[in-house]
Amino acid sequence: MKREYIVIGIILLFLGACLLPTAAQNIEKKKSGVRGNWLYVGGSGPGNYSKIQDAIDNASNGDTVFVYPGTYPEHIEIQHSITLHGSDPLTTRIDGKNTSTEIVKCTAAGSVITGFSVFNCSLYRPCILINNTANCTVTGNIFHTSGYGIRLRNSQNISIIQNTITNTRHGISDSMNELHTWTNKYLTIQDNVIKNISQGIHLLGSTDYTLTGNTIDNATSVGIYIAEDIMEGPTPRNITINENIITSSRYGIEVDYAINATITGNKIQQNTLALMLKFNSFTSVENNTFEGNTDTILYRWALFPLSSIQTKIPHFDNNYWEKALAAPKPIFGRWGLFCFSAFFEPIHPFPWMTFDWHPAQEPYVIAG
Repeated sequence: MKREYIVIGIILLFLGACLLPTAAQNIEKKKSGVRGNWLYVGGSGPGNYSKIQDAIDNASNGDTVFVYPGTYPEHIEIQHSITLHGSDPLTTRIDGKNTSTEIVKCTAAGSVITGFSVFNCSLYRPCILINNTANCTVTGNIFHTSGYGIRLRNSQNISIIQNTITNTRHGISDSMNELHTWTNKYLTIQDNVIKNISQGIHLLGSTDYTLTGNTIDNATSVGIYIAEDIMEGPTPRNITINENIITSSRYGIEVDYAINATITGNKIQQNTLALMLKFNSFTSVENNTFEGNTDTILYRWALFPLSSIQTKIPHFDNNYWEKALAAPKPIFGRWGLFCFSAFFEPIHPFPWMTFDWHPAQEPYVIAG
């Protein structure tokens, strides 16, 4: 009887050893399905695509299109929720051939674009257009020689992180010009390097966003420009401009007609004018470093439309103003009676003075 139990036990162990690998294989297949498939462009592998768009057209949601080094003279459109992954932005290039359409157009929610140099677009078109979508990430790319690096149109929850943008009219923008803007919400624009451009970050129709850790150099117009759309669109509100470094530009930061803008921890140096603020409400300017600028600050406010004067005057605290100060820093501005919109901005003849009551005694250190 004991011998029979031993035999049955051996049989059960044998069956378990056979079934476990099969179960493990099934689990692995399910995990693979969650990650999606990988499609390859370029390189020497069998069955690799020669064009990026062909691979995108054959991809499904959740797939990754991996592109080997090379120059691809294409205009591509992403209509599936995929990851478009270049091997290296220095060697994986998409050349727009100076035509009059955007080089990369993304309309699929949840897409990721990373690892490319995108360049050679016309004066009024972007390297990448994020169009009517959500939850997309553009990271680790190089954009140059175009009208715009990245343009945003009617999108939300967009992350633009660790890109380099050079030699464009606008670095990152939500508009074609002051008369044609688009509404975007919940943007994160972080750790980008933007240089040798007209306007670094240019947002006229967007709300609820954070600009942090960006380095902007040699903007011939303005490093960061936030304003209300002249024709229509929302008032910019709930804006954080934090720990950016802006140098050698005409204007460092300009914020106009905004509500609840926080400007903190930035280094603004060697610009013609460091900071311009016009007709905002609930604006806070704290812990910034102003060094080597020709002029430091210009601000304007208007009595009408009526609201608390205290909310219209920017709040300054703990900023470093070119040198250590033993007393509060007086900050001079001007005010007038009316300012209803950017269309109607009359002369503001009356002087005004506010203070930074606790000026910093030394520049802040910002990692750049």
